[in-house]
Amino acid sequence: MLFGFIPSALSNTQKIADMVSLEIETGGILIPQFELPEEDLKIYKKAIQAQKDIAGLQHMSSDEWYLRYLSFA
Repeated sequence: MLFGFIPSALSNTQKIADMVSLEIETGGILIPQFELPEEDLKIYKKAIQAQKDIAGLQHMSSDEWYLRYLSFA
């Protein structure tokens, strides 16, 4: 046993696990919500307008766009 020298380790670990209730939503993409700064909001609106001219391009939410924008920046 890894923590055999600490007799209460296993029971304390179980007590902690019993106190935790965790549900993870699955089946979709989870993107944090961002409030775009005014300057970046203008860039987003221009990007969305440009996307309208490209057939088959999927529209991104402002949150998804901003996350990608910050990643590339």
